[in-house]
Amino acid sequence: MTIDFHDAKNRNTYASREADYSWVQFIEERVPIKGKIVLDLGCGGNKC
Repeated sequence: MTIDFHDAKNRNTYASREADYSWVQFIEERVPIKGKIVLDLGCGGNKC
């Protein structure tokens, strides 16, 4: 299922979401990312 990000009702589907703190804490305890530049290269819901 794809998402049309240009549709006004989907405009903030991903951009305005925040991760639950328990998820942030889980990752911080396992992945040493402090002081690093991180790229999130996700697939999203782009139409092809």
